[in-house]
Amino acid sequence: PVAPFPDGPDVTRRLLFILPSWEYGGAGRMACAVARGLPGDEFEVHCCALGGGPLAWECPLDGRGVATISRP
Repeated sequence: PVAPFPDGPDVTRRLLFILPSWEYGGAGRMACAVARGLPGDEFEVHCCALGGGPLAWECPLDGRGVATISRP
């Protein structure tokens, strides 16, 4: 049996957006917009990209996680 998904006022949902890079484009901008729009007391949001780019510096998430994983 599968346990029901926890729900209620004390539950923080965690989201991780994984992007191909921080280059300008629709996916990066959309992930940042969605992350900024979610209430911080209900969601723990992190954005991670597999490559760098200028959008990483333009997408501060007010203390929420923004990371870049460098590819060899």
